[in-house]
Amino acid sequence: MQRLSYDQKNPVYEIFGTKFSLEIFTHENVYGIDPERTELKIEGDRAILTARGLSWAGGREPCEGGAMFLVEKTASGLTFKLEAAHREKLRAAKVILWGQRGASVLSDHSEDFPIMPGGMTFDYPHWNIFMLKMPIVFLKGDDGYISFSSLDDEVSPKRFSFIPEGDRVDVELIYEAPATRFGSAIATAPWEMARITDPRREAELFLEKIAKTYGFGPFDSRPDVPDWMRKISLVLSIHGMHFSGYVFNTYKEMLSVIKWFAERMPADQILAYLPGWEGRYYWQYGDYRPEPRLGGPEGLARLMEGAHSLGARVMPMFGANCTNREHPDFPEYGPISLLHDASGAVFLGNKPDWSGDRSYDPGWQIWLNPAAPAWQERLMETFDGLIKEFKFDGVFLDTDNAWTNDPYYPLYDGYKAIKADLKSVFPELLIAGEGWYDALLAVTPLTQMGGPPHWPGLFEKYARSTPHLSAPSPCRGSTGVHELGYAAYEKPVLRSGEIPMVTIVDGTLAAAPDALMEYVKLAEEYAKKNR
Repeated sequence: MQRLSYDQKNPVYEIFGTKFSLEIFTHENVYGIDPERTELKIEGDRAILTARGLSWAGGREPCEGGAMFLVEKTASGLTFKLEAAHREKLRAAKVILWGQRGASVLSDHSEDFPIMPGGMTFDYPHWNIFMLKMPIVFLKGDDGYISFSSLDDEVSPKRFSFIPEGDRVDVELIYEAPATRFGSAIATAPWEMARITDPRREAELFLEKIAKTYGFGPFDSRPDVPDWMRKISLVLSIHGMHFSGYVFNTYKEMLSVIKWFAERMPADQILAYLPGWEGRYYWQYGDYRPEPRLGGPEGLARLMEGAHSLGARVMPMFGANCTNREHPDFPEYGPISLLHDASGAVFLGNKPDWSGDRSYDPGWQIWLNPAAPAWQERLMETFDGLIKEFKFDGVFLDTDNAWTNDPYYPLYDGYKAIKADLKSVFPELLIAGEGWYDALLAVTPLTQMGGPPHWPGLFEKYARSTPHLSAPSPCRGSTGVHELGYAAYEKPVLRSGEIPMVTIVDGTLAAAPDALMEYVKLAEEYAKKNR
């Protein structure tokens, strides 16, 4: 965590027992409020701090601009919001709470995480080491917890920084405006600070509010969950083709896998998930069609017909935000759909070592915004054509939880539009995704990342999960198409809200029948508990 190397000289204001400072950010600099032009008024349970000027360079340089900070008492703490104006475009606004008591942080990311000596930042909903799925965190002290949360009704960046100073902690709450609305004024969503005793219950109540805001309910009654999905008790992750062109399973072999399990358990409880079904994994992203080397259109049609005749369901994998710039028609949809960071820089996403050359530089791999009209239209045409032709039962959206504050199109709106369009035409289609943040649960009731283990039942009330694509196969620990390569295989266990999943690569049926039967038994157990 990096910090300024000088004293910012932020004026400190004590309001209802808490010491506050404020900072305002453009894309080029950081500003504080000018104490000579600032007034604090407190009336009853309400306080207003009004700044009619700003400063920069550690308070040495005055400048035009202003801010208004509203603080109100609540039964358990405080709510506050910050508005500011500047002649340049504003990006973010920070509220600093000085000298809080605590030594560790609890969140949906981790339980009781000790604050690092140099400080640490939890980020919502960005893809990073301390990514939050909900903008609420808890500072743990000797006498209980202090919760810090953003009461926002839209997806935008929130950052929670904790900086130890002696036996106290300075807390920074940063709100970044939606990049599509960057301008000379910024107004944060309300922040809430409260003293609480039960973080798990507070997180549950927080997610309940999110569910109402984004319009999704408990899993058992969600209308976007197909009836057939409620019967699923085992996911077969049947891998097709690796990036390099190595074939794990052809369409014919995929059907053989489904038949093997259908002979040992009810077939209508099976969901076949197909990564690498379209050809070279990731390389083929954006140009989805049956792969000739796996069996072509005829082979895929026989796979679908065979699976459906047994009663099983099939869900191929798609990259909703990634494509290959080497595809001939990339110029038609790609350059005008690039995904960007808030500053306008092109977002590069993950950069796996697909081929083993150790460069981690797949320059062909381009990330696109699913809210960009050209890319969204291409996706919808692709989904519509393939689902109608091959009767897919579901679509899996890879890396859907990769979020950026794109200044051109609000990324989350893209997923909402894709879901709405798909469900209007295919009401029994399952839409699943790799990961989640709170609002994304409205789009994907099935993910490959479950809820925080220290808050059981929180996520599971609204959605179901399966183990991740990178889970190793029981025959030799291969992760199939996934870039991890190999991993240590562990005997599967049943977890609440998690549908068992087994990875099938080449040779798995022959090499590990006993291990596969453990998944059949696990599926039976899951089905009994979830009837």
